[in-house]
Amino acid sequence: MDTETTRRVNRLEGQVVAAMAAVRALILCHPNPKLAYDTVAKQLDTFSGIALAGSHSEEFVTGLTTSERAILPTEQDLEAASVRR
Repeated sequence: MDTETTRRVNRLEGQVVAAMAAVRALILCHPNPKLAYDTVAKQLDTFSGIALAGSHSEEFVTGLTTSERAILPTEQDLEAASVRR
């Protein structure tokens, strides 16, 4: 990859990580964090299924399916968020 392409990819990766962190924060500050978690998890599963059935690259599908770990809070995070309510 040339330098400009590398910079663009790095910028996009940073934007994706920022968006994932924002979604995670929104789940945790929701009045019902478990409901928000379940809703986001269901949507991720739906889009993963669509991606697997489509003509997306393996890298795209892998990125989508592995992003779930970064987006969805842990059980401990959910419990802590619920206690703060």
